[in-house]
Amino acid sequence: MRGKKSGAQAVACAENEPSQWQKTETTRRQRLASQRLADAVMSLFADRPKDARWYCLAVESAKELVLEESLKRANVELYVPRERFQAVKKGVKIEGERSVLSGYMLVRILPSARAFAGLKRQSGVIDFVGNEAGYHVVHDSDVDKLKALYETNDISRMPVDRSIGQGTKADIVHGPFAGKRCVVVQVTASREPKAKVWIDGFGDRVGVVTLPLAFLKKV
Repeated sequence: MRGKKSGAQAVACAENEPSQWQKTETTRRQRLASQRLADAVMSLFADRPKDARWYCLAVESAKELVLEESLKRANVELYVPRERFQAVKKGVKIEGERSVLSGYMLVRILPSARAFAGLKRQSGVIDFVGNEAGYHVVHDSDVDKLKALYETNDISRMPVDRSIGQGTKADIVHGPFAGKRCVVVQVTASREPKAKVWIDGFGDRVGVVTLPLAFLKKV
């Protein structure tokens, strides 16, 4: 009879289904996360948007998109630039989407000690990017430019200085680190080449960052 599961199939489905305890625990964690983020939600600056600021969060690599969903559910404004990719695994072609700024994401909040603390307590968050002088504020105009670049897929059409290589000093001219100087650690050659860079001014708080080579201007 069609649609009827065998005993083995029914057991397998039951084993794959989350238990009531798991469902309750997930709900509890989501509720706790929302409570901790109460001071970081968009509604707090709805009537005074000019007081809100964009900041850069350092997060665990490969968890950007999961964390994005969690923060969106809590009504936190954020931006994670994405790119489509294709890869071959065990002879099978796969397509997907990944974060452009591996290990980083942008959040917009009304700055306060409680807002910063709430975000830093989220699973997968390492810290805010910054130094002894304070957290790094990303200009609204730089976020707008970054959004425009990825929404229109203009990255592939941007000019690239292919003389930039390992050891090159460069200024970052696009993205959340625009205005900062960096040293190139490695360049990956491809249709849209990328550079691993060490950014001046952040010390050990920011490790090596991967950026599109088009975001760099040789000094």
